[in-house]
Amino acid sequence: MTSSAHFRRGSTSWKSWTKWDGGSQSGFTLIELLVVVFVIAVLIALILPAVQAAREAARRLQCASNLKQLGLAVHGYHDANGVLPAQSLYLASNCVDGWTQGWTLAILPSLEQQPLYNAHNFGVGPDRAENSTTASTALNILICPSDGFNSPPDPPRAVLSYHGNLGGPGVFRNWAGTIVPPSTRCPYKPYKRWWKPDPNLGFLRFASIRDGLSNTALFSEKLIGIPVGSIDVVESVNARRALFAPAAAVPNTGDPVRTIAFLQACRSMSGSQASPVSSGEYPGGGRWTYSFPWHVSNNAYTHYNTPNGLSCRSTTGSKDDVWGGGQTGVITATSGHPSGVNVCLSDGSVKFVKDAVELRVWWAIGTRNQGEIVAGDAY
Repeated sequence: MTSSAHFRRGSTSWKSWTKWDGGSQSGFTLIELLVVVFVIAVLIALILPAVQAAREAARRLQCASNLKQLGLAVHGYHDANGVLPAQSLYLASNCVDGWTQGWTLAILPSLEQQPLYNAHNFGVGPDRAENSTTASTALNILICPSDGFNSPPDPPRAVLSYHGNLGGPGVFRNWAGTIVPPSTRCPYKPYKRWWKPDPNLGFLRFASIRDGLSNTALFSEKLIGIPVGSIDVVESVNARRALFAPAAAVPNTGDPVRTIAFLQACRSMSGSQASPVSSGEYPGGGRWTYSFPWHVSNNAYTHYNTPNGLSCRSTTGSKDDVWGGGQTGVITATSGHPSGVNVCLSDGSVKFVKDAVELRVWWAIGTRNQGEIVAGDAY
């Protein structure tokens, strides 16, 4: 009997031999499978950061575009009214106590938001029931896509990522920016004790920016604040959203030496100096339609601390200085972008200013008429 007869097709012996020999079946060994998994993991590790970087680049570009549109809207407002929008707009004939309209409302028509502008009642404060619709309407152009906030800190009020340049640092260059309170306002009696005519205040014109439109900031970014009742520490991921109170800070009263001392105290804070957000405090950017000269952190920032540094409030002075940062506080431009913030200059251009910008340069582009000379490549 031949071998072919012994292993004839269809017999049990033939089937057993083909299975043992591998036959037409195939598969992966455990080692081969692990190698494939490892290769895939390496590829993901290489590709994922690139994808994330590309997404952040797109978000940063959108953020810059938003600021560009705000800058153009201010130019449109200036063309129509001959002045820049003020940080706080006291427009009611009988005055309004406390909160008043913010600069964002003034430029709505130039942002193609005429219906929303028409819906706002400028005869009463933005916190009144008549203005609940505008206060709760979120506008994408006012929100940086890199901010990453999960929900409005002061619902149902909508938020604001872009703040006006109030000037700086602190009362050393008091209200020397471009989006500042008006120089004249209605004679509401309780405020006569502190409100006096000041040549540093608006309504300003572009002609008032004698340092040059291309060297003077108009807007920058400010991360949405943390909710009332939150407690944060310096080392946390949300520290740039908070408003801290340095325990041993020298009160900032306008003297240059104390101004620097207060900034140093703010910069040198540690995690042990946690600062709760009190019930009387307002989260930065938590109310896009609201404004008040002392509550700087709501819709303005100062060129005091360099970008993405901490923000600090004074522990002395009026409750408004403590709650909203006031004219003595350090209200810092912050963002969700790596290593810097977008800044819209007064000529409408947008630049990305790095965290490492030299302090005096940052101060210089925050003032409109102090005569500083800044090279275009210095920031």
